[in-house]
Amino acid sequence: MDRPEPGGLSGATLSEAVSWGKVNKEALYTTLICDATIALPLVFSYLKNLKK
Repeated sequence: MDRPEPGGLSGATLSEAVSWGKVNKEALYTTLICDATIALPLVFSYLKNLKK
């Protein structure tokens, strides 16, 4: 997804998918804009701890 900070967002957000009927209005969703060097270690740590 293109980052919105410089003014672009080429990928559709989940909130747009709600208006298209692809995501239920009642669903819980979020859009996270984060650098991979921050997000991936957090995701990998979470997945590693699931196996414990």
